[in-house]
Amino acid sequence: MARGPGLQQACFQGFLRLLRQSYPGRPIGLVLDRAACHTAPKSQALAESLDILLIWLPKQWSELNGMDQLWRELKAEISADLQFQNIEEHADLAEQWVRSLSKTEALRKAGILSESF
Repeated sequence: MARGPGLQQACFQGFLRLLRQSYPGRPIGLVLDRAACHTAPKSQALAESLDILLIWLPKQWSELNGMDQLWRELKAEISADLQFQNIEEHADLAEQWVRSLSKTEALRKAGILSESF
């Protein structure tokens, strides 16, 4: 049985061929992360030959991830400098904190309401 990056690359390249076959003559842009099968030179060359534009997501960018921003707030208010009897007590308090936020407050704390988001 074949395994490893070569198989993933072959599967991705098969997907590219199927995508082009399914949309002949149409522009195709594909948003991707930087997985090895996506960035492999043969995969990139195939996408170019099939006239498929590869659009790369930024590497992890916590400023653009609302959940990371909300997590930062939760850690500062709930987790920092507090001792808990067990993980369940900690999780319960964290859940209560999140549930106590209004929708607007949650969006603000997540950074989503920022003009620079």
